[in-house]
Amino acid sequence: MNKTTIAGYSLIYDIHDNPILILRVEQSRDIFLQGIASTSNLVIFLVSIAIIIFISVIVILEKFVLLPLTKLKNNILDISTTKELSKRITLQGNDELTMLAKTTNILLDTLEKSQQTLYEKINELEHYKRSTINRELKMIELKKKLEETSSKQNGGD
Repeated sequence: MNKTTIAGYSLIYDIHDNPILILRVEQSRDIFLQGIASTSNLVIFLVSIAIIIFISVIVILEKFVLLPLTKLKNNILDISTTKELSKRITLQGNDELTMLAKTTNILLDTLEKSQQTLYEKINELEHYKRSTINRELKMIELKKKLEETSSKQNGGD
């Protein structure tokens, strides 16, 4: 009949199989209404749990993945822009990002040592170049003096 009431009908026959009476039964739909209320409550509960889990996952991802990843990226960008290979990446923990930071620090150590060796070699080459140029200049001076002395001796004879 409606959402709150249900009705059932049945024909009652006499002994000659003729309908003599319509039997009508009405009853309130308490169990149906309770089922709808329970279903609504269940949906609200499940949506609430889903929202709580979603927010928890986002917070956990932010704290344990995105924040350390952003810190790692910022440290690497800082080292890259300042070109200071003596700086190191500092991450705490025992996860993959921390291992990546430690590996990057080992790489920075190697680069820093290579850079120091390169500067030392450049300084050695500069020193060698200066000493070679000085020797060449002295040789030129000696050659000029020899030529002058030789021309004086040849011209004076």
